[in-house]
Amino acid sequence: MANDREVLREIWDGKLPICFQLAQEEIMEIQQPDAFYVMVPRLSYFPLVTDKMKRHFLRYISQENSDSEMWLDYNGQPLKWHYPIGFLYDLYCDKFDQFWAINRRLMESHGDSEGFKHIPIKLYSDDGTCSQRLVSPKNNDGSRKTLQQMIAELYPDKLDVQLRTHGIVIPSDTPLQWLSEHLSYPDNFLHMCVF
Repeated sequence: MANDREVLREIWDGKLPICFQLAQEEIMEIQQPDAFYVMVPRLSYFPLVTDKMKRHFLRYISQENSDSEMWLDYNGQPLKWHYPIGFLYDLYCDKFDQFWAINRRLMESHGDSEGFKHIPIKLYSDDGTCSQRLVSPKNNDGSRKTLQQMIAELYPDKLDVQLRTHGIVIPSDTPLQWLSEHLSYPDNFLHMCVF
């Protein structure tokens, strides 16, 4: 139990360094603006963290654009503001400076609860498609369902499917119940990138 709390604390305390840069076509001054660096919670959303960034760049843009709607992109790919920041990082960054290894003991069920009837899951592919599923954490025989079993059900024609969330490539033997309890986002969905 204590280890589970540690995992939850790490998820909630997870932060990412972000570098905001003003698009070249927006700059109206001769002097180039410095980039704006900030550490943001992985579980946060861009509308909650962009006020300071906007104030930082305000003097470099034209007056008529100062009240215009702003948008963000990563390598030319527009970012969806209603996705958690950490999830966007997982979706668009395939090179990680850090890798979180989760100890097998943290993934074992303690058997003191029945678990959820269904787990809401959103699966995002790098081609921009998203599918939303309601998945049972148990097999028909009552045994706990693992990520590998779910992948076999959802992607029967694909051999080497991996899922990533919170910057973690999830081991295939991870129980779905554990994933839902410890890696769900604040909207209670398991948001996972498929690759």
